[in-house]
Amino acid sequence: MEKNLNEWRYRAEVEIPPRKQSGFQEEILIREEILPLNKKNHWTGKAYVIRMRTDEKMEVKKSPFIIGKSADVDYTIQGNPAISRRHAYIAEENGIYFLKDLNSLNHTFVDGKSIQSQEKLEDGKFFYLADEKFQFRID
Repeated sequence: MEKNLNEWRYRAEVEIPPRKQSGFQEEILIREEILPLNKKNHWTGKAYVIRMRTDEKMEVKKSPFIIGKSADVDYTIQGNPAISRRHAYIAEENGIYFLKDLNSLNHTFVDGKSIQSQEKLEDGKFFYLADEKFQFRID
């Protein structure tokens, strides 16, 4: 826990010099905005796949997370013969999620285009496995 606090300083240790802004009836002091330090530019919440047709929500618990109609995948899609046994997977790398098609017969689509390599997934992104719509979410 100690290493996480290395960049924090007590309020009394940090001096923010005021800037004077002219053109007003009164003298106004404006301080520059200080943004929080965020070295890791990625999500830390739980990732989910939502099947839009059934509103089924499945947590992405491992990487790679394989989706298909086979019983031996991580998320089994039932009731859609257009989805391949091992259709696609979601992988996480350093907090960034990617979707990759596994040479499925009816393809995987993001933004209306069939993906040829891995595609970055962001919170709220919609994608299709064949003709079935899904949404990727992070809580």
